[in-house]
Amino acid sequence: MLVIVAMRTKAQAQRVAELTGGKLVLKDNQPTCKVSLSGDFEQYREDVESVSVLFKLYDKAGKPVPSGWTLTGATFEVEWPKESPINSHFGARRFAYNWALVTVKSDMDAKKKDGNYVSTQWTLAALRKRWNQEKDVVAPNSKECYASGIADLVQALSNWSQSKKGERKGKRVGFPKFASKRRDPGRVRFTTGAMRFEDDRRTIVLPNIGALGSKENTRWVQRHLAKNNARLLNCTLSERWGRLFISCQLAIRDKLASPTNQAPSKPTTRAGVDLGLGSFVTVTDSNEDRIVFSNPAPLRASMAELKRTQKQLSRRIPRSHGYERAKTKLNRLYRKSTSMRRENVHQVTRYLMDTYGEVKIEDLNIAAC
Repeated sequence: MLVIVAMRTKAQAQRVAELTGGKLVLKDNQPTCKVSLSGDFEQYREDVESVSVLFKLYDKAGKPVPSGWTLTGATFEVEWPKESPINSHFGARRFAYNWALVTVKSDMDAKKKDGNYVSTQWTLAALRKRWNQEKDVVAPNSKECYASGIADLVQALSNWSQSKKGERKGKRVGFPKFASKRRDPGRVRFTTGAMRFEDDRRTIVLPNIGALGSKENTRWVQRHLAKNNARLLNCTLSERWGRLFISCQLAIRDKLASPTNQAPSKPTTRAGVDLGLGSFVTVTDSNEDRIVFSNPAPLRASMAELKRTQKQLSRRIPRSHGYERAKTKLNRLYRKSTSMRRENVHQVTRYLMDTYGEVKIEDLNIAAC
């Protein structure tokens, strides 16, 4: 039996080959991120997972094989700490984003003037290497804030490049613009350092920030981490609607994270989902039965109130007391509408999964209608 393990980097693949005695898969006589292992994979699992749980498995024919891990996420609202440099972390991320964008633009201008000019590659590793050479001069601070900003710019450049080549679906993406405090939402992502969920299930610890009190119970995540059945990959601290949230990405073992395997009530029935403008969705099955899911009445009322509040805000003088009150009310309505819309989507999708054996969803761009 032969199994191929695909790691994220060549360095990880080399490490797996050394631990397991496997062979690196070559392409054009160059090593790749894949390692070929003979025999049952379970005898190598501990060594592979000691390097990284973010790997993929393939059989000899190249077909994907379940790796035993699945990626998932969770979001918790936390309390604003009285004394913590959170806003400075958000500003540091924007600073690094703008610094990297200036560097890219300078290289592009220099390349136009001199064709032999060697510019920095648009990769996270290359831009971070150049940042490390200049960070002591421009901004000596936490590395996670700056790494998050540079990573966001690398992704924005990749989206623009793929969109320009026609390789990216959706509407056309323009060249990245500078991030400002007014337009760019405050956020910072942590990938290393002291990230943990405390045993009290009410405290989340982040690097350089410390403990943050969660307004929700974190048992769903904490119990898996305590049993070593999950790996915490990264945490993103963000500000939305004037409140503070922590979003974490986890790798959890499949046997613990798999949903209940309940057979649908109509396993032989196919359903088509039509996204609407006047209604939420319209479901028509192969038996010619039609169900219309309308937007909930509280959501419609909230959207109407949201429209009125937006008009009120436009009539207020910026930075006045009336302006701040209208802005606070607007943020509350945004949060309320988003939560109700998310709950509506969850209920409809749960109904589709529990009822029909096959579901087809319309891919029409509603926003362009």
